[in-house]
Amino acid sequence: MKNNTTMVIPKKYSDKISEIDIEYSDVDRTPVYWLYLKRGWCFDEEGLHVISELSQKELKCWLKTIHPCECYDCVTGDGW
Repeated sequence: MKNNTTMVIPKKYSDKISEIDIEYSDVDRTPVYWLYLKRGWCFDEEGLHVISELSQKELKCWLKTIHPCECYDCVTGDGW
């Protein structure tokens, strides 16, 4: 897992995460945190593979929704 932030991720999630990054808004320099999952994992029932939030706390709330993904891209590796 590549972590470009100061977020501490519990070990049970780190093997499912590809990268955590931070970008800053061009308008007001507000931080935006991005969390990218590895192939085979997704968030929530929507099957999202990437999440962005305005705080680390909000981003961490998504961790407990990570579950195995069986979408076409995850199963075949297409699109990754």
